[in-house]
Amino acid sequence: MIARIEGKLVRLDTDSALVQVGAVGYEVMLASYCVSALSDKVGSDIMLCTMEYYEGTPGGGSFVPRMVGFLSADEKDFFTKFISVKGI
Repeated sequence: MIARIEGKLVRLDTDSALVQVGAVGYEVMLASYCVSALSDKVGSDIMLCTMEYYEGTPGGGSFVPRMVGFLSADEKDFFTKFISVKGI
């Protein structure tokens, strides 16, 4: 699992970023507040705490890997606790 990513912020979209790490570019999903906080960082080196998961339905075909980025470890910890609540 990729727990942290450091690299150059190449592109920023409304809900994701492209982070270049060496020869590999990673698409990282972001909340809107993260996009706003990073809006002036395109072209700069950044660091994001990350969490990976697979999106799809069991028995319904293939799963798609996703990476979610956070500005700090505390934000990631909060999100992890938040999604552990049943029904969320």
